[in-house]
Order: sequence, then structure tokens, then C-alpha cells
Amino acid sequence: MDTTINHILRPCLSDSEDYPEAPPASGLYFRFLEVEETAWIAPGLQATYKDIEHIRVIGFKGTLERPEAFELLHEGDMLWMSFQFLGKSIVNNGTIQHLGATEYTGFHNNGERTILQIDRGKTWLSLIGIRDPKLSALQAEYEKIATFLFTQKPTQLDKAFLIGYKQKRVLEKIQQLRAGAYSLSAKIIYHVNQLIELFEEDLAAFEDKANNTEVALYYRALDYIKQHILFRKIPRKEIADQLCVTEKTLTRAFSQKKTTISQMIQVARLDQAREWLRQGDRPLAEIAANLHFEKTDFIAAYTTLFNSSPEEDRKNRSRSKPRDASGF
Repeated sequence: MDTTINHILRPCLSDSEDYPEAPPASGLYFRFLEVEETAWIAPGLQATYKDIEHIRVIGFKGTLERPEAFELLHEGDMLWMSFQFLGKSIVNNGTIQHLGATEYTGFHNNGERTILQIDRGKTWLSLIGIRDPKLSALQAEYEKIATFLFTQKPTQLDKAFLIGYKQKRVLEKIQQLRAGAYSLSAKIIYHVNQLIELFEEDLAAFEDKANNTEVALYYRALDYIKQHILFRKIPRKEIADQLCVTEKTLTRAFSQKKTTISQMIQVARLDQAREWLRQGDRPLAEIAANLHFEKTDFIAAYTTLFNSSPEEDRKNRSRSKPRDASGF
């Protein structure tokens, strides 16, 4: 393993060994990492990192034939946010937290051993860490983060959140940053603070969901809708029956959120359309048909929801997401 990366990552499953010199990273999620030294940390897996004032960013990318595990080496307290874009991973620092594709989580480490296990197959993962002495101020300002990550017992939190639309917008801003010393430092601190605020919001929503029956029902219904968005119809009675509640109770759960079932079905379908637009080159007509829209209605609804047309989003994706020759 390269000596530069060796002082922040230690292999747990594979023997540490010297791999051939790694080529310059291509397609790492954060573009500014591509100018850093990249190392093979396991067969098929590259990693690199950068320290920017009190922030540490680590990027992983590759294809593993078997699971690999690494110990995160750092001094003092750190709050981490782990963003899994492809593949699966597990963080174990007393709490075992599972991450799937398009999920993120946070974890706190005060010097205890932290193990990151990356599953076999393609993986694309980024970690953002905030070092002491900023953590005391962060705890004072963000109540939910302080409660969940700093004061609760480790076994009380095993929660991954979807990398939602708001997080994606901030991550895309970070993704486009260049490696200029002054501008990178100023901008990344601003955007990481935005991610912290969104994490606080997700933790608050998670707490509300756990404590509020109707809110919990709303999120369960949303999960069911997301799993069935390719069906032409998702009847209200079917959702209610699957969740073992009456249609009236189900409708009330959505009313509490000032929305309706039909509106959220449309939002879920448009969210799926956005993912397809950004991940490939499917024709708009095909995307619209698969999600049960007429093409003109699809374009109008998409533009209204996201304030940009499908074609504009596709062009933005092609400019902002560098890929290697394999398209991975």
C-alpha cells in the first residue's frame, strides 16, 4: 500500500503489500481528489484523500472480487459522513451501520477503533470527516447530531438515509470544485456545513417518524409507492391493505404532510426519471412511457418540480460527472 494513504487506512483482511503504481484517478466523485496521489489499497480498489483545514475527504473507487476491510486511522475526535454512491459497505465503531447504494450515514469516533468494510463488486464511496476542535461548537448548534452521535449508546443508532435531492445538489457543488488552495478551502467548508444541516434535518425526521404513528405511516406508504412506481396504477386501497390500515387513516397521514397520495406517486415517478436521466441515455419518450406519462405531460411536470427541463438536467449530468473509459 502507498505510504501516503497508509497513515490514514490500514488493511484488516488483506496483507499489506506493494501494488503497481496506481494511475491517476479517473471518475472519483469529487473532482479535486483526482489531482492527489492515488494508491491501490486492495486488488481492484483505489483510494485517495485530502486534508482541507479541519476537513478530511477520502475517495474510494474500484471493483473488488471479495469483501475488504480497513481501519480508519486518525487522531482525536472526528465526525464522519459516509456517502455510498455504488455498492455496499459497513461501518463498525461499536455500532454496525450498513450502507447500500445511494445511501449515507454519519458516525462519531473519539479515538476508538473504526472499521470500514467494503463489499465485493463495484464500489464508489466518499467519506467526509470533521476534526476536533470544531466538534464542540457543532454539538452545541446541532441538537439531533449531538444526541444521536455523541451522547447515545452506540447500539442505539443504526440508520442509513437516502442521498436525497437536497444532498445531491450540495454534493454536486462539491464535486465541481477545483483544487485551488484558497477557493477550495472556503467553498468546501461552506458546502460541508450544508451537508451537516441536512443530516440534522434527516435525524430530526427520523426521530419524528419513530415517535409519530401517522408520520411513520406516511413514510411506510412512501416506501411502498417507490417500490411500485413502474405499475400503471397504485390504488389507495391497495396501499392501505398492504399497510394494514383503513383508507381514511392513510389519507389523513398524507394530509398531515399537506399532500395527497396521487401527488406523491407523481413525485416518486419524477424522482425515478431524474435518476434515469443522470445515469444513462434513455430517450425521453421511453422514460415517460415507463413511468406512465405522455411525453409532453412528463416534460411539463418534470420542469415544474425541478425547475429545469429533463434535457437540461441530462446536459448538466454529462458536464458534472466525469467517467472513466468503462463508464463506471
